[in-house]
Amino acid sequence: NGTIQYGSINIGGGIFNYNNVDYKLSNTGGNLNLHVGDFTPPNAPIAVANITTLTNQDVLITVNYSNDSTIKQYRIGNSEEWLDYSNTFAVTDNATIYFRAEDAAGNESTSQLVIDYIDKIAPTLDISGNATEWTNKDVTLTASASDACGVTIYYKKLGDSEFTKYDNAIVSPQNDTYIFYAVDSLGNVSAEQTIVIDKIDKVAPTLNITGNATTWTNQDVTLTANVSDGKVEFFDGKNWVNGATQTVTDNGVYTFKVTDEAGNVTIKDVEVSFIDKIAPTLDITGNATAWTNQDVILTASCDEGVIEFFNGESWVEGNTITATKNGNYTFRVTDKANNVTEKTITVDKIDKIAPTLNITGNATAWTNKDVTLTANVSDGKVEFFNGKNWVAGSTQT
Repeated sequence: NGTIQYGSINIGGGIFNYNNVDYKLSNTGGNLNLHVGDFTPPNAPIAVANITTLTNQDVLITVNYSNDSTIKQYRIGNSEEWLDYSNTFAVTDNATIYFRAEDAAGNESTSQLVIDYIDKIAPTLDISGNATEWTNKDVTLTASASDACGVTIYYKKLGDSEFTKYDNAIVSPQNDTYIFYAVDSLGNVSAEQTIVIDKIDKVAPTLNITGNATTWTNQDVTLTANVSDGKVEFFDGKNWVNGATQTVTDNGVYTFKVTDEAGNVTIKDVEVSFIDKIAPTLDITGNATAWTNQDVILTASCDEGVIEFFNGESWVEGNTITATKNGNYTFRVTDKANNVTEKTITVDKIDKIAPTLNITGNATAWTNKDVTLTANVSDGKVEFFNGKNWVAGSTQT
């Protein structure tokens, strides 16, 4: 390849004019071919970006083509389409931009410009620590963000007017709503994330126990725990047992516990003091232990309660019976819990009937003999009067 200078001279031998022409010599199958013409390409296009540092803006590209460039084109990235350049154009994403210039002779020159500092991607934002199950503890929210360049996180509580820069974990002692966003050093802003804290419960559940006896009873007492929420248990003396009702047979202190989903606990004791299943004592005195011709007065006494006796038709309040004759006599005592003790006593020593007395042996005709009188009785002790005293005996001569 080379350049031929050619020209003309005048009659005097002076150079009249001359010119240059390029040539190319090629070998094709042993044949030499001389091509004459313009083989000098135009200057390579020079592309200038208005921004050359990290940015989240479009980059404007201005291209300088040499004056002999008749075709001025560019293409962006992997696109196969060449676009005619007429003025400054914008590049919206990172890419390699290819340029070409061609002169009238078809000579071509190319260049390229790499744009790799456009960042329009917002930082990713992650908020962790929110409670997913009920808790009676504070909730600690931790925010983190990732980005190709520096990033700052901001937050506020719902209802606040301004955001605050996030530096440390946020400790929330109560249910609340927090709003977060992140912005990188280029100004790319993430979408806001709203975190609703709604699983904090620091309020202990209410626990009311009903069913306790308020008056004396001889029945079991069934205690029932009524709660606002949570799991109910009662203490059986050794272990906690699931259940909201407990049937107790004796007086004592009984304990219930309720635990809500957040772990709040309420414990309450109830004292049962009106159960009385012990029957009262009943003692009856005054019964005759020896024969008598007097009324027998029976007296009932007890440790507690109301004493009644049966009069043959109904129960009459009272603790004494005057027995005028032998028979069965019944008392009962009822205590404040309706426990009843009943006793029947047999009176069998009353005898108000005078014994029969027949005297035999008396002489019915004159006799010069002693007369022996004999007393014949139905029962009892026989005596005869000797003129001064009563002498035991059923015969008297």
